[in-house]
Amino acid sequence: MRSVADHAAMVRETIFPLQLMTCCSASGPVHLNSLALDLDHLKPHLDMLMLENCGLDIDTADWLRAEAEVMAQKDIAVQIQRKIVGEPQLRGLNEPELTEQMEATIRGERVIAPAVALSYTIYEDGAYLGWSLARFWGVGNWCSTLHGRLVYEPTDPPLPESSELVAPYNNWEDIHSPIDCYSGRDIVELRLVNNQFNRLVGWESPADEAHPAPELAQGHQHWHEVEGWTRALIKNNIGYRQLRGEELADAEQLTAEESPIVLAASGVISDAQQATLETYLAAGGRLLIIRPCGLINEHRIARPVDLATLWSERGYPGLHVAGEEYRIHNLATDTDRIAAVLVDLLAAAPINFSPVLSVVSEPTEWSFRLRRHPEGFVLHALNRGLIGEGDPNLESAFVSPGRILKNLHATQSVDIPQKILLRLDIPRLRAALQTPDHSSITIGNFFPEKPELLSPEWSTARPISLTVTDEAENNSVTIALDLTGTRIYAVVQGA
Repeated sequence: MRSVADHAAMVRETIFPLQLMTCCSASGPVHLNSLALDLDHLKPHLDMLMLENCGLDIDTADWLRAEAEVMAQKDIAVQIQRKIVGEPQLRGLNEPELTEQMEATIRGERVIAPAVALSYTIYEDGAYLGWSLARFWGVGNWCSTLHGRLVYEPTDPPLPESSELVAPYNNWEDIHSPIDCYSGRDIVELRLVNNQFNRLVGWESPADEAHPAPELAQGHQHWHEVEGWTRALIKNNIGYRQLRGEELADAEQLTAEESPIVLAASGVISDAQQATLETYLAAGGRLLIIRPCGLINEHRIARPVDLATLWSERGYPGLHVAGEEYRIHNLATDTDRIAAVLVDLLAAAPINFSPVLSVVSEPTEWSFRLRRHPEGFVLHALNRGLIGEGDPNLESAFVSPGRILKNLHATQSVDIPQKILLRLDIPRLRAALQTPDHSSITIGNFFPEKPELLSPEWSTARPISLTVTDEAENNSVTIALDLTGTRIYAVVQGA
């Protein structure tokens, strides 16, 4: 038994045709090499992935820190999905009752290799946050309690069961918002490269012990760029997905989409990835590079000229190369300023990026994620401005113990009016969905019925207003939402 992947293969062979699932709470940082944790090596043997971990300790109030890992693992689940569709017999999926699911999967309407969000909690706010994040991420929710995982476990009263904590939200969902999360299609406006060759090779730029961010003072990894860009994209409500190393070497997959690609500080580019990216650029694809790029290949062999310089000299029309001053650790530590600077880079020629969804009222701590379902669009709203209050006595027994999350508080009082205006760019939405027919998505069919705003925090639904900004072209719609009195989550859907 040489690795975790070998162990997974043995388990797979033993339990077949039962389905196999595992969890891996981190997949990006270099230090995972020493633990032999690599979901790319595990994925040939898996059917499902768990995205942990939300609702556990007070740090999970800053849910943006988990987003990069979640999107990486969600992409791995998509790759597992492709394998299941291509060779279902290898997964024990020949049962007649799965036929319709398989056909729906092939049509792109549903997945049968889902990622599942796992939330550990012993308090209701932790369960609510985990439930909300699962809906925001477009995955299933598995709520679990912390029995056996605390330094000290209270017995009077005993720890509640997870079913007690999450039941109110599951019941609300069944009655008011029964969305099939696995039928949803993310709106992908941009592809963010997460090239795991950087991790496998162990590439990072030199440490800067004076840097104010402790995680960056030890050395600046490609993964830090992925995390920083993720925060910027969420703050600006930009729909994206991660484009990982395997796909980066597949010209057919890379050129199948028209959305621009961001490649931030990837010192390692494999030879196959170089060839594929050159094919993409030669076809007019848009690529934003933050130096350094392609200093070495996957065998640590240095290139005579780095790829950013090589490609700049060739004059590809869709290429924009930015200097190292745009790396996350070289920008100010204020996350709002970082987000603004990076989005300005996207807007510049030749990338010429403009978002599908933008806030046109006062700045807000709310983030929005648009997703398309067979019955219409759904808009999820999740509060970024959350502060966790820990239990004064309870700590996690994991490697880095932290106070167990007891309550969540919004940084801005919920009593302050939260009336938000969103601008929806219909042509950009059609482009993101690669829908050339301009009549296929309009204000009239955007929601299946009269839309309303709902939250488990309210007793009744709230109306929203949709205003056509450019009536002649039907190009832009303004959506008015009232989130006053809302702490964590709300959703816009057809009535």
